[in-house]
Amino acid sequence: MFWKLCDLVANCFYRIEPILPHAVNNRIWQLGLVVGSGFHNESGKLSRTLPDLKLKRFKDVVGEIIR
Repeated sequence: MFWKLCDLVANCFYRIEPILPHAVNNRIWQLGLVVGSGFHNESGKLSRTLPDLKLKRFKDVVGEIIR
């Protein structure tokens, strides 16, 4: 419950970002990285936004990546 509350707080602070001092804003941004899903990508949303994009599975291309 604590981590979900931290995630909620970090995600709501973008609304007051323009009036926050840089040091405070930076700490809240760091909190968002720790507790949130900042790197979460919704493939369905991505497909709707970029309909011509052909997504590949990681396991199908990992061989090309490590060569």
